[in-house]
Amino acid sequence: MAELRKDPIVGRWVIVDTDHPSRPDDFQYDQYVPKGGVCPFCYGNESMTPPEIESIRDPQTWPNSSGWQVRVVANKYPALQIEGDLDRRPLGLYDMSNGVGAHEVLIETPYHAKDISD
Repeated sequence: MAELRKDPIVGRWVIVDTDHPSRPDDFQYDQYVPKGGVCPFCYGNESMTPPEIESIRDPQTWPNSSGWQVRVVANKYPALQIEGDLDRRPLGLYDMSNGVGAHEVLIETPYHAKDISD
């Protein structure tokens, strides 16, 4: 399970994956090349994602259908778990607790090929 740790310098909580620790050097970074196929986050593929939690959409449309501008869905592979107890405790300089909380995906646009600046 992931842990939440409080950064003592800035007072911000961060998620630490204690089950799968990796370092940046453990990864090989290749230039991003878009792949073909179907994207579950694209407009018209709403049935490929978990049910929407929230959305900004045309009032004449139904949830989990086309007609949205922004959607929020549950993450199929969450870093945090909704169930459990926080169990906050000190660890040296850090305050820490169990990784309890929601992990959702914000789909910012129905247009797959647009950058966030567009």
